[in-house]
Amino acid sequence: MACCPLSSSGSTSLPSLSHCILDQPVFTDASRIITNIGVQNIVCDPAPATRGIPQSKDAGVEGLHLLYNSSDPSISLYSSARHRAPRCHNGEFAPDTKILVESALDPHLRPPGLISIYGPVGVGKSANAQSFAEALDREGKLASAVFPSCRCLMSEELCHSKVLPTIAYHISTVDAEFGQAVGTRIRHNPALLSEALPQQFFNLLVAPSQTLAVQGKEIAQRVIIIDGIDRCRDIRAQRDIISLIVESVQKKSTPFLWVFFTRDEPHLRSLFSVSPCQSLELTISRDLDPMISTFLSDSLNEVGERQGFATPWLVPGVVDILVDKSGGFPLYASSLVQFIGGGPLDPNQQLQTILENNQFPLPGVDDCYTAFLRNMPLPTLRRAQKILLAISVLPHAGVYSNTIIQFLNISEREFNIVCQALLPVLYVSNNPDGNGLRISFYHPTFMEFMQDSSRSKDLCLWSCAEALRQKMFGRLVQAQENLGQIDCKGSPGSIITRVSSNLYAHVDSQITSLSISTETEPIPLDNFVPGDTYENFVSAFFRLCQEPVPFRAGSDHLLTALMEYPFANICLLGEPTRVFMDMERFLQNIPIAFRPKVIRSFRGRNRFSLFIDRINMPADAEMEYSYTLGHGSGKAYCWGSINKDHLVFVPCPKHRIFHYFRHLILGHSIT
Repeated sequence: MACCPLSSSGSTSLPSLSHCILDQPVFTDASRIITNIGVQNIVCDPAPATRGIPQSKDAGVEGLHLLYNSSDPSISLYSSARHRAPRCHNGEFAPDTKILVESALDPHLRPPGLISIYGPVGVGKSANAQSFAEALDREGKLASAVFPSCRCLMSEELCHSKVLPTIAYHISTVDAEFGQAVGTRIRHNPALLSEALPQQFFNLLVAPSQTLAVQGKEIAQRVIIIDGIDRCRDIRAQRDIISLIVESVQKKSTPFLWVFFTRDEPHLRSLFSVSPCQSLELTISRDLDPMISTFLSDSLNEVGERQGFATPWLVPGVVDILVDKSGGFPLYASSLVQFIGGGPLDPNQQLQTILENNQFPLPGVDDCYTAFLRNMPLPTLRRAQKILLAISVLPHAGVYSNTIIQFLNISEREFNIVCQALLPVLYVSNNPDGNGLRISFYHPTFMEFMQDSSRSKDLCLWSCAEALRQKMFGRLVQAQENLGQIDCKGSPGSIITRVSSNLYAHVDSQITSLSISTETEPIPLDNFVPGDTYENFVSAFFRLCQEPVPFRAGSDHLLTALMEYPFANICLLGEPTRVFMDMERFLQNIPIAFRPKVIRSFRGRNRFSLFIDRINMPADAEMEYSYTLGHGSGKAYCWGSINKDHLVFVPCPKHRIFHYFRHLILGHSIT
């Protein structure tokens, strides 16, 4: 807080005490205005001459020099550090953005003073912010545009302390009277540039506005754009800056229209959910295909012109293929152009590489995902890796919230927190089947990135597979041991239902619903069909044991446990069990020395057993390959065919024969 250079001790004489008040041991002249912001009393001085320092325009200029030195030119609109900043193609930013801002600038429509424009990773927020700011600047409606995200990505230094001085300096360059007011204020108290954010906001923005208002001078309403503040590493500073701006808008203490471009982060959503704020969502959608098609066609033709190719150099239909690959994802389209024509390699070869590969990594996309995940708190990142891994290994139902919660044995609250953090790359929707919420990704490149350790490095979802599969194996064994504690009366199906219901620990009984956003109604947790749940569980466990996380011979306790595990127990009460996985990958992941007791390809089948299998298999089934798992009396067989997405586990024949005859006599068929 700025204070009078007077001290309560020493020999300094005080001015006439009849004109002073005591304000929490700081002596201030009574003619000064006290403005309350938050919980602190900030002193506004519309008449700096009371400090005894002569007034002149030179004082304002000197103050502006100090202000410039405290700002960060690298986050400015036309900074040389941002000369390659993303822009919308042909400057055509989202039309809804212009409509929203123009209506907000109309004094007859009661302007809100605050606009939040948000969207997922790679939707083009920064490009829209850049192009929109340039358009406003040409029209004389821009007060300031700052892009603190570029500073966060270039340096470990936190950028929040530079945001407000940079904004104040920009306003000073377009409004000379505001510049004189803020410059004079800084000249008489340079220390305010190093004060906390509330004091900075008041002294650099609120106080100069009030000074001009007292003098009867009106500041023209202009737009201040802040892009990517969510990428500043200090979340508390993000909240502080936005809270100060929201409070200023509510109190109308500054005459500016504030426009934020951010990701859809939960802590920001709550801050912007105030009455004076209007919101606009930018979405990844195939509705963007026409725009992306024009961008790709024009950009690739420019690449051809630079290379001296004959015009047109693209084969008909190529742009349509690239548009389909982009899937309404602007970042993917821009990264395609950069990969094809932004390097020293032949664009024709680069283009052919893209066309021949369905999952080809693009550096621009991977860099964006890496930056997003690196900015996530480490505990949240580790939980996110587990949830994404569960989505990868759970067959069919892996995208539903209930399945993931039960599989990982986590609370709904924990799942909710992680999903909130991942909203920039995924979205959730109500599931009509009543199985919680359905999780969908904006673009498949995110999961491709997370599954490929060569691209995502330590961020790869498989980095937590080893610990998770050991935990899952323990729960599987426990569930099978509980079989002996269950009343075995009833049909085999009902017994399996009761057994499989013990596979999962109960989630927190006090959490009864899951709500991902304020716009989504809570949905009660409903259980899946237990038989399907059991098969999902077993399938997911085997998938966790596949590549790309190899077993480490001699150090993996799970590998030793699998050597002694009775795989026949997978078939509860001897009933065949479907497993949705590639068993060959499981075999290849087991060290050769351990395979004889864990898994091996089965060649010489017992003829009677084969005959029984043929009788009980569906008519359209083909047994093209089979494996033996385990050894001794606890071994099991599994068989499958290339036209099926699953294998069938059956116990050792001598334990199955009576079950087969029972089914044949009763007229049942094993499917």
